[in-house]
Amino acid sequence: MNASSFAALDPNAGRATYSAAKAAVKNLSASMAAEFAAANIRVLAYVPGMIATEIAAESIEKYGDALLADIPCRRFGTPGITAITSDFLQTATDTLPRPDAVFIGGHGGHLPEMLMKIKEALQPDGCIVFNSVSADSKKVFMEGAGAAGLILHPSARIALNDYNPIEIMKATLS
Repeated sequence: MNASSFAALDPNAGRATYSAAKAAVKNLSASMAAEFAAANIRVLAYVPGMIATEIAAESIEKYGDALLADIPCRRFGTPGITAITSDFLQTATDTLPRPDAVFIGGHGGHLPEMLMKIKEALQPDGCIVFNSVSADSKKVFMEGAGAAGLILHPSARIALNDYNPIEIMKATLS
């Protein structure tokens, strides 16, 4: 399950890197779903709608009423990735498929624990790819990967401007 965004479907000015990254998540999920369907493995991307987070605060402040007009329940979502990651962290890894790659786009403050758990399930030559949207999340990934004994590889930064750069980071078991 991968978190995409309405920005993948309806991009807007000033958010080119975010929109591109979320479109990539959507398309990656669709491709993986087609690829793994024969093995009865489901892959999906979900679009949770506008979530009231720090990153959305400026848009909500400026355009809140207009944004709410397009939302049937007339309220913004609240961060719920913590519940999803908690479910994952409570799952026995021996019940999970052994993936070649895991893509992390949200972690709900549980990234170090997630990395340890993913390490248990990952194929020996597998990798973890993380898209970091802030210096803080980059630091957490680097520290978590180090604590898990993962090897960090050079990262790639995608930025058309300073508003929303994304850093794609990779860690492997060996």
